[in-house]
Amino acid sequence: MTTVTDLETRLRHRLGLAKTVSLGDSRITEAINSGIARAYADGVPGLTSQTLLGRTYGDLALTVNAHSAGSSEITFTTTPAYVFPGDILTIGSNTYLVTDINGAVIDVGAPIESAVSGGATVTRRSIHIPNGTVYYATLPDSDYHLEPSTRILAQYPDTTGVPQFYTTGYCEGTQKSYINLVPAPTESQLIAIQCHGFKDRITGSTTINIPEAAIDAVLERARKAFLDWSGNIGSVEASLAENSKKDTFNQIRATGSNRSVRTKQ
Repeated sequence: MTTVTDLETRLRHRLGLAKTVSLGDSRITEAINSGIARAYADGVPGLTSQTLLGRTYGDLALTVNAHSAGSSEITFTTTPAYVFPGDILTIGSNTYLVTDINGAVIDVGAPIESAVSGGATVTRRSIHIPNGTVYYATLPDSDYHLEPSTRILAQYPDTTGVPQFYTTGYCEGTQKSYINLVPAPTESQLIAIQCHGFKDRITGSTTINIPEAAIDAVLERARKAFLDWSGNIGSVEASLAENSKKDTFNQIRATGSNRSVRTKQ
C-alpha cells in the first residue's frame, strides 16, 4: 500500500528533481494520474483486472406518459430499470434503439414524426459493468466466446437470439458503463465478463493498494508523460523512456498475494 504523495516523491527522484515549484507540483500530480490511467488502459497485471458474472433482464413493459411529434425524447410513467443505450424500444410496429436515458425519459436519437402513446416494450440486451475496458466475454460453462465489434449494433440493430458479439459504451444520462449483446437475448441471459477498471482522479493522501511491480509500471508511464509535456526532450531520451516503460511488462511478482503480478510478456 502506498500514497499518492509517496508516488510523487518517487517520480521526482526518477526525474532528478529534488524539489519543484508549485507549478511543478501540479504537473507531478497530473503525471501520476496520467500514469495510473495509462497503466489501467494498458491492462498492467496487478491492477483492477476482474472477472464477473452479469445478466440481462429480458423484456420490460412500459407505458408512454408524454411525447411530442418531432421529438426524439419519450417520457414514461415509470423509470425504466436496467435500460441502457443500444437496448431495443418497440412501440406499436416500430422499433428504435435507445441512445440515452435520464430518469423516466428515453431518447432514441432521431426525431419521431408523429406523437406516440400507449404501451411500449424494451428488449434489454445490456449489462451494467464497472467503468473500464472489457477484454473478454463468453457464455458461461461453454466454449462459446463473444466477439467484440464496434459496428455490430449498426449491422444487426434489432436482431434477437443467442448472443454472438458484444460492444461497450458509457451512458451520460446514468453515468454508467455497459456492455451490449448482439443478437439481443429476449430472456434473461448470463454472461461471464473479464475487464480492467478505471480509477478516479486521486491526490495527496489517497492510498493505492497495488504491488510494487505495478507501481513501477505506473511511475514509468508517469515519467514518460512528464517528459513529453516538458517539450525539451531529445530523441534518445524519449526512446529510453519508452523502452523503460516497456520493461515494466516483464516484471514478475510470484508472491502469495492475490494482487501480485504473475504475467510476463
